[in-house]
Amino acid sequence: MRDNRVKRLIGSGSPALGLSMTITDPFVAEVVGAAGFDFLLIDTEHGPVAIDQLQTMLIALRGSASTVLVRPVANDHVRIKQILDLGAEGIVVPEVSTRDECAAAIRAAKYPPEGIRGFGPRRASRLQRRRPSNRHRRHRRLRQRRRRRTSHCRCGWPC
Repeated sequence: MRDNRVKRLIGSGSPALGLSMTITDPFVAEVVGAAGFDFLLIDTEHGPVAIDQLQTMLIALRGSASTVLVRPVANDHVRIKQILDLGAEGIVVPEVSTRDECAAAIRAAKYPPEGIRGFGPRRASRLQRRRPSNRHRRHRRLRQRRRRRTSHCRCGWPC
């Protein structure tokens, strides 16, 4: 699994610097990906980014050392699953202000038994060449992150 610069920096108490992208051109994504940011946030909530354009952007950013995050249009479990299946390394879910909304976003991103995300052998599963172990490694890291965090988001869950 790729190094998640954002988790590493925040875990050490350092800030993570990034850029929000709404331009869907893969060349622009490659140039921005080579700029050395800690993270890049592809904003599908405020930008006209279709799912096929998102896939092209994620492919263009695969060679970048930046952690690639995606903001979905809404807290929608179908869209969150698609985004993660395409290879996004994390999501920033908009308009989460209640405990139930937070729990729904977490369930959409996790595999059973903690979540509802299905195993769809799309792009993300091929990136590591070992689908089951990649799935279990990601799930284990999500659980570890939840245990280590001590702060809570606005909804009161350890997000």
